[in-house]
Amino acid sequence: MKDADRLSFRRVMPAPPARMFALWTDPESIRKWFGGEEIEVASAVLDLQPGGAYSITVRDAGGVSVISGRFLVVEVPARLVYTWKLEGPLGATPETTVTVEFRELGAGTELLLEHGPFPEPQVRALHAQGWENCFRRQHQLLQAAETSGP
Repeated sequence: MKDADRLSFRRVMPAPPARMFALWTDPESIRKWFGGEEIEVASAVLDLQPGGAYSITVRDAGGVSVISGRFLVVEVPARLVYTWKLEGPLGATPETTVTVEFRELGAGTELLLEHGPFPEPQVRALHAQGWENCFRRQHQLLQAAETSGP
């Protein structure tokens, strides 16, 4: 897989790995951060085990889309690997793979995400924008929880 075919992100998040892992795997938490401000998560269903399926249904001005796949690796609270297929009003994307690692970094977490391979630069760019929105919303959610107390 060439670097141009995939996305790689590194973010430092203000929560320990166990909290970050829960944020990524609890359906109610996913509904609060997944996508951007213009996206409503209608449902998130996860069977959190290797081979288990997941499905996230989102709505935006363009219509309804479904992101689905299967978990390949579930290592609580350190690592998730899962397949990713997006089906929506503009059609379907080929299946890709997402790897997320949660590494303890002081009181926070170093989050590493890799996603790909992507068949076209435009599809890669749309996913890059989507992940950036997700990271921003996660950070806002964690900061709001921090200021409101336990």
